[in-house]
Amino acid sequence: MDWPKDLLDIFDEPEFANTHPISPKMTADDRIKEAFLAINEWYSVHRREPSIDADRPERTYAMQLKGIRETDWKREYLRTLDEFNLLDGEV
Repeated sequence: MDWPKDLLDIFDEPEFANTHPISPKMTADDRIKEAFLAINEWYSVHRREPSIDADRPERTYAMQLKGIRETDWKREYLRTLDEFNLLDGEV
C-alpha cells in the first residue's frame, strides 16, 4: 500500500520527528516474486541455471526454482517475469 502524499507530509512536522509510517509486511506472493527475480538475476549473470550441487547461494536458488516449478500456481503467477524460460525447465 502506498501512503497518500498529504498524509506523508504530516510526518515532516516537528512534533512527528520520531514517528514514521508502518512499512507494509511482505506477503507470500511478494517473497515468491522476490526469490524468482533473484533467480532471474543470477541466470542473467551466469547464463545457466543454478545447480543443487553447488555452494550457497547458488544451491538456494536451485532449490527455490525447483519448488516453483513443482507448483502450478507459482509457475502461473510468475509467468510474466520469466525472462529466460526457467519455469518450463526440468522439474
